[in-house]
Amino acid sequence: MQNQCAQLDTANRAWQSFYGEQIDLVKNKLKDYIHIDDKLTFDQIIQLIVGQFQQQNRLNENIQLGKIFRKTILLEREYSRILLLKGLNC
Repeated sequence: MQNQCAQLDTANRAWQSFYGEQIDLVKNKLKDYIHIDDKLTFDQIIQLIVGQFQQQNRLNENIQLGKIFRKTILLEREYSRILLLKGLNC
C-alpha cells in the first residue's frame, strides 16, 4: 500500500511538473501578443486568448463596415451627380 501511495505521489508530481511546463510554454509563445499574469490558470489563459480573438473580429468587422460606408457615400454622390446631369440635360 505504501509503495502504491509513493508511486501515485511520484506520478502526481511528474504530472504537475509537466502541466506547469506546458503553461510556461504557452505563456512564452504568447508573451509578445497578450499579457499573461503568472497567477492565471490554464482556463483563464484560454479565456484571454478567446477575448483577443473576439476583439480582433470586432475590429475587422468595423473596418469592413467602414469600407462599406465609404463606398455607399461614393455611390450616393455619383448617383446625385448623375441625377443633376440628367436634370440639366432635360
